[in-house]
Amino acid sequence: SAASSSSSSEDDGSALHCSPERRWRRRPPHEAPEATSSSRDDVSKSTSAAAAAEAEYRAALEADPADPVARNNLAGLLLEREGHSATAEALYRTAVELDPHYADARNNLATLLYEKRGDLAGAEEHYRLALLDAPASQAAHVNYGRFLRAVHGDLSRAEQHFKAAIVPTSSSSDEETADDEKNPALTAAAHAELASVVLEARGDVDAAERE
Repeated sequence: SAASSSSSSEDDGSALHCSPERRWRRRPPHEAPEATSSSRDDVSKSTSAAAAAEAEYRAALEADPADPVARNNLAGLLLEREGHSATAEALYRTAVELDPHYADARNNLATLLYEKRGDLAGAEEHYRLALLDAPASQAAHVNYGRFLRAVHGDLSRAEQHFKAAIVPTSSSSDEETADDEKNPALTAAAHAELASVVLEARGDVDAAERE
C-alpha cells in the first residue's frame, strides 16, 4: 500500500497517503484478541472522532465548496474509514482542479489510482506533478519510489527517491514541506525501503544494515 497526504494525518510509513499509509496485518481467527470493555470503548471513541472529523470537513465544504484542503482531508477519511474509493477519487480530483499545485492531494490521488484502479499511467503522472510542486515531500518520494520499484523494477531511481525522502532538499519554506521534513515515521519508512533496495540491487548486506 502506498504513502497518503492529509494535512491532519500522520504517516505510519507504509503506503503513504499523505495521510500515512496504513498497512495492517490481518489476524487469523485464533489470534483475534478478546473484545474487552476497554477495547470496545477505544473503538467507540475512534468511531466518534472520525464521525466528528467528517462532520467538520463537510461543514467546511458547505461553507466553502472551493476549499481543496477540506476535500483532500474528507477524501482520506472516507477512504480509510469506509473504503469509498470512488467518492475519494472524485474529491481528490476536484481538489487538484481547484489547486493544481496541491502536492498532498496529487500524491493521494496517485496512490489511489495505483492501488485501487490499477491506473499506472495516471498514478505516475500525478506522482511526478506532486514532486514538481513539492520536491521535498517525503510521502511523495516514498510512494513514487515504491511505485518505480514495483511497477518498473527501477531500483536505481527508487533508491534516489528513498534517499531524497531521508534528506529532503528544498528551497521552499512551504508549510507542507516543513511538516514532511519533520515526520519521523516517513523517515523510518524511507530508511526501511532504502535498505531493502540496496540489498536487492547490490547484495550489500553491510550497507543495508546501516539503513
